[in-house]
Amino acid sequence: WWTVESAEALPNEASKPESAFLISGATVRRLERTATVNNTQIVGFFHSHPRGNTPSRTDLALAWPGYVYLIADASAENELSGWTLAEDRGEFAPVRIAES
Repeated sequence: WWTVESAEALPNEASKPESAFLISGATVRRLERTATVNNTQIVGFFHSHPRGNTPSRTDLALAWPGYVYLIADASAENELSGWTLAEDRGEFAPVRIAES
């Protein structure tokens, strides 16, 4: 189980932000250092797709194991899914999302 206590909006660092979303490794490392200083942990990342809420091939290519990836369907209300990347980076596994 993961519990999200806060969220931080991050800029889209993709070269074509109209069609992709990227959080650079440098940004993730900075966030990890800040989390360590604050005795917290980065649980995962959130983004949306124009249609659908399953990971894309790009999501698979850019994801890191150990995080939860939440994906919202921008074309539908309340369509949110959660995923984790397998250690071998070959596929995502679904994660159950529960509100507290």
